[in-house]
Amino acid sequence: LLDNYITTTLTVITGPPEIEGLVDVYMLENSSIILGFNVSDLDGTDISMAINEAPEYVTLNYITGEESGSIDIVPGYGAESGLVVVTATNSEEVPESVSVSFMIYINHYPQLLPNETVYLQLGDSDGFEVQISDIDGDNMTLTLNSAPGYVSYTPYDDISGYIEIISSIGDESGDIIFTITDDGSPPVN
Repeated sequence: LLDNYITTTLTVITGPPEIEGLVDVYMLENSSIILGFNVSDLDGTDISMAINEAPEYVTLNYITGEESGSIDIVPGYGAESGLVVVTATNSEEVPESVSVSFMIYINHYPQLLPNETVYLQLGDSDGFEVQISDIDGDNMTLTLNSAPGYVSYTPYDDISGYIEIISSIGDESGDIIFTITDDGSPPVN
């Protein structure tokens, strides 16, 4: 008979937690989205979450041990697109982790240039070129929506044109309003 027994401890590793619901996001600058997600572990142990990489406008909302959470995405004007990497770790004796990544794609508003106020004395006239630009390289259109009667607009193409202002005594101040669109994702109108 064997008088000496050897005791061995076996640790079963079941698999890392699972994260569901984190997908690529397409949004306009200076807007916000709340992206919900679910986490689970086969053994039912508590899960902790962390953001490993993300732009500064991304915030994780998660309480350890919960089965769901959210990520707030609030890019300001001029914010850039970026990668988000989130890790979930279970609380087993030998912790197991999984990382999930997704992209945030920011579409920026086109810019109308020049964009400063024009001042004229009654009876004076002025003319200047306008154009729109977009740092994302999207296709754009510039369309005159409304203007006082003493203003005319001659388009050169879809993104530029010439404004002529011929004022006379009795004219009142007014706004020149353009509709600007781009075909980014999501589109700007």
